[in-house]
Amino acid sequence: MHMLRVITTDTDVREIKLIDVSNLYSERPLPINEETFELALAIRQNKHLIDALPPITVVQKLTGMFQIKDGRHRFLAFRLNGIKKIKARVSKERAYISNSS
Repeated sequence: MHMLRVITTDTDVREIKLIDVSNLYSERPLPINEETFELALAIRQNKHLIDALPPITVVQKLTGMFQIKDGRHRFLAFRLNGIKKIKARVSKERAYISNSS
């Protein structure tokens, strides 16, 4: 019997891309807490922070959407400021067919 398996490997993390924030999602809750609010305020006061912040880490799913693995506060701070793109270190989800016994 053949089985479709979907995997993500960290070794696929090779490139940094600018990702549209509308293509991002998180499986974890995205509460706007004090840390997020302070970061959003700092970005609003100093736009140079946008380039200074490290990229978030995402997985590009087979659907083409990007799941946030690290950087939820940065993502929310960008979204609160109406910033449309964010730097992301991207790994890709892979699908393969395996033999199952």
